[in-house]
Amino acid sequence: MSADKPEFKNFKEAFCAYHRCPEAAYTRKALFQGIPFYLRPFAYPIYLFNRSFFAIDVGILDSLAEARSEEEFTGVLDELSATSRVERSIRRGVIGIRLSGTCLMSEWDQVAKYVRPPESKAGEVGRVTPRTTIERPVASESISREAPLPAVVARRLHRAATDVTTGKSMDQAAMDAGLAGEAEFRKLLSQHCGNDPALRWLNNQLEQSVRIRELENEVAALRVQLGERELLIRELQGGGSPPHGSG
Repeated sequence: MSADKPEFKNFKEAFCAYHRCPEAAYTRKALFQGIPFYLRPFAYPIYLFNRSFFAIDVGILDSLAEARSEEEFTGVLDELSATSRVERSIRRGVIGIRLSGTCLMSEWDQVAKYVRPPESKAGEVGRVTPRTTIERPVASESISREAPLPAVVARRLHRAATDVTTGKSMDQAAMDAGLAGEAEFRKLLSQHCGNDPALRWLNNQLEQSVRIRELENEVAALRVQLGERELLIRELQGGGSPPHGSG
């Protein structure tokens, strides 16, 4: 590596340096660079008036930001591909106003040589240790990884969420994504959804569904109580007046 060659710790830093934009503008810049150029005129007004439309894309870009190798980068793009297959809206699914894996890969190819590769583990000369592990169950009680937990969890939660939208049970989707099951999925989602709009939206939906079930159970219990009270009132009304003609 030449002495004057710039080096950055991840894709986000290299991308911003390449496009000469502040890191605070990374998400917006990367979003429109990642959308095919012929669709950008349609994407701009949507972004201005309905940014939540791109919540899934923003979550993908947040995961890509920390990538330091092609393996890590393409791992996140696999998630994007899975999400794209289940898009149902006309704008995202049919017209395709969303991130393109091809466009994003082109961005990576432009800056990859400036990204510092993952460091080797101590005592292992010449061997590079990936920052993420693949298809290994997550245990929230004790987790040991080279990668920051939120980025890994976000990737698996996105995959599980994608499977849930196709009709797969939450428990099965969680296990297929490398999580321990529905309980682990819900727990990690609630812990790590704060900085990811897509995961935050999903967590809110799950919380609302739980509350709706609770309200439905409360309504059912009230209906039972009301029915019992009506029966009691009828019994009292039927037995409280003497029969006609008595006396």
